[in-house]
Amino acid sequence: MADDAETDTETAFSFRSQLNVRISHETRNALALVSKRYGVKALDILELAPLMFHLVAAETLKERSARLNELDLARNQISDLGRHFPHVSERMVNDWNGEEIEERERRSIAACDVRGDLLDTGDDFVDTRPMDYDDGAANPFVSQVRARLAAVQGNVAEPDSFSYWSDGSGPSYEICRAEAVAYLAGAAELAEAVVAGRVGLHEIPKELREPAMGEARAKWVEERAAEIGKRNAEWLETLGLADFGL
Repeated sequence: MADDAETDTETAFSFRSQLNVRISHETRNALALVSKRYGVKALDILELAPLMFHLVAAETLKERSARLNELDLARNQISDLGRHFPHVSERMVNDWNGEEIEERERRSIAACDVRGDLLDTGDDFVDTRPMDYDDGAANPFVSQVRARLAAVQGNVAEPDSFSYWSDGSGPSYEICRAEAVAYLAGAAELAEAVVAGRVGLHEIPKELREPAMGEARAKWVEERAAEIGKRNAEWLETLGLADFGL
C-alpha cells in the first residue's frame, strides 16, 4: 500500500504546484486506506478534500442556523404565555442571558466559525458553555461529522470515529480499519497501530509492500510498534509519567 506515484503533468489547462506540508502518520495512513477501499488515487482524495470539508462545514452552519430558528420560535411561544402569569416574575418566561447566548451563536454562524470557537468573544462575560464542555470533542463540526459517520456505518463492531479537533490540536479520527486488518494479514491488534497512526504505512520497507507479503509485513509492524512503545515508555520515565503509557 505504497504512496501513489503520480505522473500528472502541468498543461495549458491544468496548472499544478508542489505543496510542502508535514502531516501526522494517522492522517497519512488514513489517506492510503481510503484510497485502497474506494480504488481512487490518493491525489484525487487530496484534491477533493477542500470540497468535502466545505460541504460538511456548510451543512454544520446550516444545521446550527435551523436549530436557532427553532429555538427562536419556541422562545416567542413561551414569552406569549407570560400574560397568564401576572402574579409571577417575568423571569419565569424570559431569559435575557439566553438571548445574549443566542445572539453570539448567530454571530458565530455568520462568521463561518464551524467549531464555535468565537462564542466566548465579546466585551462582557457570558456563561456560554456547559460545565463539562470539551471544545475539541463536542464542538459543532465534530458532532456533525460523527452524526454522518453513524448514519452510513450501520451496526459494526469497531465503527469509524472522529474523536477530536480543536484550535490547538489537529483532527483525530480512525477510519477504514478493515483495510488495515486485511493489509496486515488479519492482525487486528496490529491494525490498531496503523489506524491510530503509531506506525506509518510509508515506513514499511518497499520489499514488504507486495500483496503476498502480508504476514512479513505484519511482523515488521509488530516490531516497529514495540520499538516505538519502548521509546515512548523511556521518554515518559524521564518525565516521571511512566504510569500513563503511550
